[in-house]
Formats: sequence, C-alpha cells, structure tokens
Amino acid sequence: PIPPTFAMENAANHSISVQHAMLLDIRPKPEIVPYGIEMVKASRVSAARIKNMKVCIIDTGYTYDHKDLPKTHVTGYSGPLNRFTNWKDDGNGHGTHVAGIIAALKNDIGAVGINPAENMSLHIIRIFNDEAKKVWASDVIASVQECVDAGSNVINMSLGRPSGSKGALQTEIDAYKKFLNEDNVIVVAAAGNTGDNTLWYPAAYDDVISVAGVTTNKERGYYSCHNSKVDIAAPGSNIFSTWKYGRYNYNTGTSMAAPHVAGVAALVWSHFKEKSAIEIKESLFSSAKDVGSPGRDNYFGHGLVNAKAAYNILAQGDRIGRGAYRNDSDFKFKFRKRNRKCGFLNLTTKRQLRRNNNIYQAMKILNNKCFRKGSDGYFVYERCKKSCFTIPMVTMPKNTKTDVKQSTEDANDNFLSAELSAKPSASLSSGPTPLLLTLSPSFQ
Repeated sequence: PIPPTFAMENAANHSISVQHAMLLDIRPKPEIVPYGIEMVKASRVSAARIKNMKVCIIDTGYTYDHKDLPKTHVTGYSGPLNRFTNWKDDGNGHGTHVAGIIAALKNDIGAVGINPAENMSLHIIRIFNDEAKKVWASDVIASVQECVDAGSNVINMSLGRPSGSKGALQTEIDAYKKFLNEDNVIVVAAAGNTGDNTLWYPAAYDDVISVAGVTTNKERGYYSCHNSKVDIAAPGSNIFSTWKYGRYNYNTGTSMAAPHVAGVAALVWSHFKEKSAIEIKESLFSSAKDVGSPGRDNYFGHGLVNAKAAYNILAQGDRIGRGAYRNDSDFKFKFRKRNRKCGFLNLTTKRQLRRNNNIYQAMKILNNKCFRKGSDGYFVYERCKKSCFTIPMVTMPKNTKTDVKQSTEDANDNFLSAELSAKPSASLSSGPTPLLLTLSPSFQ
C-alpha cells in the first residue's frame, strides 16, 4: 500500500499546532447548552419519541462510564472488524465527543446533546484504536453494514479519505446506494477539514449526506471543505461536548458538524417513522436555512440544518394526508405575468415530475439551471421557486439570537484523514484495500 500522505495538513495554508484542546476536569455546573443545539433548533422539537430511533457511531469508541452519556439503550460491536477491541473504551476522545453532540444527557451537569434522553438508542462501532491507526477500506463498509444489521436508522461517520488518485470507487458507490435505498438508513459524514475544494469520501458520495462546518456567527468555518458534493451545514467551531475520562472538551471541525445533522435526522424522523430515509433526507435539505448564496452553494450546501423547519414540512405533509414530496398535485405550476421567465422552468419541472414524481429532484435540477443563467439566476430562482409553485408549507419560526458564548481557544481538529492503497476492495465485508487513518492536529 502507498504510505499515508497527511493531506489534511499539507493542503491548507495554515500552520499546524499539536496543542490539545481545552479540557475541563470538573463537570461544569450549571449545565452548559452548547450554541449548536439552539442554532439547529433542536430544542424546539420534542425528543419524547427518540426511543423509536437508533443512531450508530463509527469512531474511536465510547466512554461508557461517562456520567453525561446514556447507557440503558447503548450497544456496541466487538469483533474482527476492530480486533475485538472493547467499544466501551475511548482512549482518544473523538468518538465520545461525537456521541455527546448527539446524545449528552440533560441532567444539570456538563453538556446537552441534540437528543438529551436516557432512552436514546446508540450502537457503537470502535473501528479505530486510541491512535486512530489505519483500518481497511472494506472494514469501513462492513462497519456500516454492522450498523444496519443492528437496526440503526442513522449512521454518523466523522471520518474520511481525500480523493487523491483513486476518487470514487464503484464498490463504495453501490454500497452506500444500497444503505439508503434498500436498507432505508441515512448515512452522514464529515465534508473534510482541509479548507479547500478537496472531495472527501464517503461524504462525497451522492447517497451520503456531506456536512460542512459553520461558526457561531453562521459563517463558513475556515477548515470546512467546499465543493459540489456538500449537502448541508451545521455548527462545527468550538463545540462543547463530552470527552474521554469523564471530561469535557471544546473541539473544532466538520467532525463536530456531522453529528449535529445525524442527531437532527434521528430527532425529526422519530416523529414520522412511516417516512422513508429519502424523505427525511430531502426534508432536511428543503428546510435548511439559506446562509450563503441563494439556493444551494458549495460552501453550505442547501443551508444550515434546521430541526424545527424539517419537522414542520413533514407535519404539514401529514396533515394534508400525503407525503410532502411525493405528489405532483401539490406542486401545480402557476404562470404569473410578472414572472414570465418562469416559462422554461415549467417544461423542466414537469419533465422531471413525470419521471419520478419527486419535487425535490425537480427543484434540484431547477437550481442548477437557474444559476447557469448568469445575472438572471437570482431573479429566476428566488421568484420562480417561491411564486410559481403552490407548495404546502407552514410558517417557519423566526430566527432568534440564542447563541451561547464559547471559548475562543482553537480546539483539536480531530477529523480522521485517510488515503487509499493501490488496490480497490472487492467486496463489502473483506478486501485488500486499507484506509490509512490518522488524527489530524488542529489548524491555528
């Protein structure tokens, strides 16, 4: 196999620091609500039904005895994929931090997660050791399959490999397509921390949700990769969460942004179990708050994930007796004299709807067409999207300024980087292709 390239460190014009993030040895009181919880509007959706969902975390393990993490409905894997390593340990901290973002308890101490309930179901796969040494590419896919077999609905992978000379692999393309479309499972992955347009896999696959990172001011994180595969954005800068040895930590990176989206996906889906993974995924995209250029862009994808807005879209679909995205009759095209430029959209939309009756895919195509129109792009997209379709929607909640001030110290950018070897893997469960993974130091 080729040696690791440490591409994350070499790709960005930032000096590298190996300083550790700020650790809190004593459980802070009163309990801290990380700013990300309010930014993604997680607290505005009830977690009362979260016991219906299971989130799988593929990472460095889980500090099982941490007093701020759930235990009752937490399972894990120990077997050949991780050399029978105990999933209840995490000598690195990365996996415990991710878990806290998703599920830290509301118990008057420490941090709060997206789903702060003891009955939150987690499945932990500790694929990395404490140093996050290399693992096999086929083992990553097999780990996702283990999550599926364990009954997981949502999978978080704050890890990846740069495209390098290999790029997308057909084996992986087929596998992630299967997980979404056949197994009905949402896979979420970090977009990458090199701060450039590098494609990181598995996030760059179409059937995986690629998550970019934003700051407390909803601006792009300097570390966050920007490319055509970014789907959505979430808080990733100075995120407060649980850490190894019962501690707490502020960390920065798209590794922290991804579990915000995974947690929101589980939270919203818990209220609409009859919906498919594709419908939940599309509701997250369509309800995301636009914080960049109008429409989808390479920095924020469809926008900042918004749990309450996604819930509203799905709830409104239920109230009219059908799904929010599956019925052509909900999206009748309306001509208006002041929007004559909508004409070309009419033909494009109806053609797409005739193929698969999916308004989201139709609007995605319209988005791409509009912004190829140059100076007219903003007018066509904004006016036509909002006034040329009758879309069943409820009023979205107004944004409020609820950010909690966080430490200004830069934190460890613990994104797991990887590089492929020369030979592709041959199957989902085994093969000769290793991903050489290392924990990256922080960018200062």
